[in-house]
Amino acid sequence: MKQKTSFLLLLMLLIASAAAMARTESRLEKQGCAKRLIVDGKPFIIIGGEAGNSMASSPDDVACCMDVALRHGYNTVLMPVVWELIEPQKGTFDFSSVDEIIRQATDSRLKVGILWFGAWKNSMSCYAPDWFKKDSKTYPRARTRSGKPLEIASAFSAKVAEADAAAFTRLLSHIAETDTAGTVIILQIENEIGMLEDARDHSPLAQKEYAKGVPGVLTASLNLLNQKKSLHPQLLEKWQAAGMKQKGSWTEVFGDDIYTDEIFMAWNYGRYVEGLAQIARRIFPTMPLYVNAAMNSRGRKPGEYPSAGPLAHLKDIWHVAAPTVDILAPDLYDSGFTDWVRAYALADNPLFIPEIKCAQPNAAQAFYAVGEHNAIGLCPFAYNGRTSLSETAYQAAGTAPEKKLGEDGFLASGSDRGAEKESRWKGKRIGLASVKEISIADDGSQKRIRTFNGDETHQGRHVRIGVDDFRILRVKLYEYE
Repeated sequence: MKQKTSFLLLLMLLIASAAAMARTESRLEKQGCAKRLIVDGKPFIIIGGEAGNSMASSPDDVACCMDVALRHGYNTVLMPVVWELIEPQKGTFDFSSVDEIIRQATDSRLKVGILWFGAWKNSMSCYAPDWFKKDSKTYPRARTRSGKPLEIASAFSAKVAEADAAAFTRLLSHIAETDTAGTVIILQIENEIGMLEDARDHSPLAQKEYAKGVPGVLTASLNLLNQKKSLHPQLLEKWQAAGMKQKGSWTEVFGDDIYTDEIFMAWNYGRYVEGLAQIARRIFPTMPLYVNAAMNSRGRKPGEYPSAGPLAHLKDIWHVAAPTVDILAPDLYDSGFTDWVRAYALADNPLFIPEIKCAQPNAAQAFYAVGEHNAIGLCPFAYNGRTSLSETAYQAAGTAPEKKLGEDGFLASGSDRGAEKESRWKGKRIGLASVKEISIADDGSQKRIRTFNGDETHQGRHVRIGVDDFRILRVKLYEYE
């Protein structure tokens, strides 16, 4: 019996080893002055689309995504994988939604880009599980200058990082074990990371880090980049205006304004993401890793757009803070396509456009991005049907009337910012723990159809059922401070 057990164990190990060897890793490969994506040993251009935020919560919605992608002639689908679904209770994991995505994509002969909606999605922490949201003492929030707590986890909390990294590690380990066909070819870490309502976090943990001053490794690295003439002009001008000091406080080195606050926050967001990127690199040694950015457009200031994200003018901060990340990627919903592309198609940054407004010019945009700037891919957002709220819908759903929102869900323009409140914040806030569409059987039992979040709840700000739309939603609320 012992010999038989040993033989079976050896056989299982050999099968697992063979499966691992069969999986072909995707990678970026330098060719001349550009980098290209290699999949299954051949050059590969991602001609795909990004699915709506809540699609992964329903197998039927996943099937729709794959079907529409095939009809569009896509070769890749970017799919959200959300923390609240895979770790509904702390330490208890359910990868059925992930398995469904990979199974259906493999059956359809499509490749997949995994989007990790972990600690942040469109700056907010709406996709964190309710056990995380409810425990703001263990998992503290970012705060504005006035002290108001936000539904944004603080990047300065070790507990936040540990919880996010634990789920991320289990997710990637599961994919490595089960995706033997190599369906997953690219990985996004978080989504449109950045601070809102203020340029930086003013929580006690953030203030403690801010008081330490500028790390020497940052100024030393910026010096090297300046010698190579590759430092972004906007960052160089700001540093020069403050005297190009090599050490000191953040205001001494970069000046006293909200754009210095943004630099401080970019450094710390980058360091946080680097921790996750190193986990991904250990599990997938060559798979391309990227972070995506909501644009700093329309005359808005940091905090009106997601401050400190992987924006072009902060590329050097991000490259130093997160060297394991391969690509800083723009999400494009504004006019001026060619200008945005030039800002990101750089010698130190391969071009990938994971989100762009789904519109008639997409084919021409893809030809231009690939042909002129060696892009590795372009993906229209919500190609399977519009899922995010329009500006009109946001207004109807309760957004303050003085703050008009653009199609990407952020402030439409700097002139729409409204009056700022400087009074000290006091009291608790109410947030959405979860929003689930359900059906109710004749016997009164309930069945979950899908889970709404992200764009469908304005990143956790409110519940909405559209006009002429009929649903039953089960909503859980929670308090935080």
